[in-house]
Amino acid sequence: MLLEVKDASFAYGSRTVLQNVNLSVAPHDILAVLGRNGAGKTTLLKCIMNILPWKSGCALLEGQDIRSLPYKTLWRQISYVPQARQGSDISVRDMVVLGRSPHLKTFSNPGEEDYSIVEDILKKLELEALADKKCSRLSGGELQLVLIGRALASQPKLLILDEPESHLDYNNQLRIMRLIRDLSQETACILNTHHPEHALRYANRSLLLRIDGGCISGESDAIITEESLRQTFGVDVFVGKQQLDQETIPYIIARG
Repeated sequence: MLLEVKDASFAYGSRTVLQNVNLSVAPHDILAVLGRNGAGKTTLLKCIMNILPWKSGCALLEGQDIRSLPYKTLWRQISYVPQARQGSDISVRDMVVLGRSPHLKTFSNPGEEDYSIVEDILKKLELEALADKKCSRLSGGELQLVLIGRALASQPKLLILDEPESHLDYNNQLRIMRLIRDLSQETACILNTHHPEHALRYANRSLLLRIDGGCISGESDAIITEESLRQTFGVDVFVGKQQLDQETIPYIIARG
């Protein structure tokens, strides 16, 4: 197993946010994390990456407690894509090459091999034409692709994305989700999302966090149900599927 979280809990002071979280991620899995605002989705990601300390329990990467891994060892294996905000004034190419940092010695600069890896990523993400453009001049969808490119530059085994579709129009949301599906052929992915239909369509596994700290995890088809969505979000919904060409596409309609 690539990643396991075992009996893990977290609290901000006396307020418990996550309680008895158990999940597993195998190579090529896509795990979607869903829950209401304040349920602890981003907190969970930060605990997995050892940015925040578990109150109890642990996260294991290939059987090793993540807390015991040296900094560079951890960040060669895990990459993080935060929510896209405003881009900086550095170029797209320079932003992506920053992802090579875990592979560089202290005070050393990227070399020919590093830039070769970056050029391959720019090509894969169809960012070649934007390579010299400043990140501050990019659209939201373009910036999100660049941040994913930066994360891929470390050649991770696990890619963690915090609400990768947020602030994007519908076309760019689907573009990012299709990209994540394609990337899962090379690296496992964990993503926070506010879209249960995206979890059903693109993620083979899901974790639902309730506002009271409880959670359920498992195969997306099995746990994203009308009842579980009602318990998680407090909304009555109808979950259905539509056959379109060769693909069965799930959809969710809120009642009322």
